[in-house]
Amino acid sequence: MSSKKSVIKGKLTLTHDGKNVVEANISTDIGSAIIKRHSEDAKYFSSKQFHLEKQEDNTWKLIHNKAATNMTTIDGKEVTEPTTLVKGMKIALGKTSKFPMEVG
Repeated sequence: MSSKKSVIKGKLTLTHDGKNVVEANISTDIGSAIIKRHSEDAKYFSSKQFHLEKQEDNTWKLIHNKAATNMTTIDGKEVTEPTTLVKGMKIALGKTSKFPMEVG
């Protein structure tokens, strides 16, 4: 299966520098409280930066919080619409890609 077609089934894992940051089984909000356990970059994250939403088909969508101070990016592009996550995508914050996390 090509990486473009592979989707996250069941549990979603986001890693930073090879370490698990998020392991989600159900929809969840991601923000500074979770990131501060792993990095000082948490100060750039809003309390609710983005939402991870599990779909009925077990794929996951990332929904950026429009009220967040900084933009959320996937693979260097600003997230403006709900985006289906695929293994290997890089989620980060702002134009400088603070705290990049890889979809596992």
